[in-house]
Amino acid sequence: MHENRTKYPKKKAQMYQLLQDLPKKYSVTALVRMEKVRASQLLPLRKNLEKKWKFLVLKIKLRKNHWKN
Repeated sequence: MHENRTKYPKKKAQMYQLLQDLPKKYSVTALVRMEKVRASQLLPLRKNLEKKWKFLVLKIKLRKNHWKN
């Protein structure tokens, strides 16, 4: 994570750990830009695919920090 900080919120540390573990657990990882996607469009998709896919929505900054390497 960021070099200057010494302590992180527990939730953020767990999310970062999950991001590191997902590529090891699943063979396919997809990144989707979710700008201007309404919840009414996303909810049916999540409901239909919840048993097949894992949906994880991240803020842009966290995504950029994780996948920049």
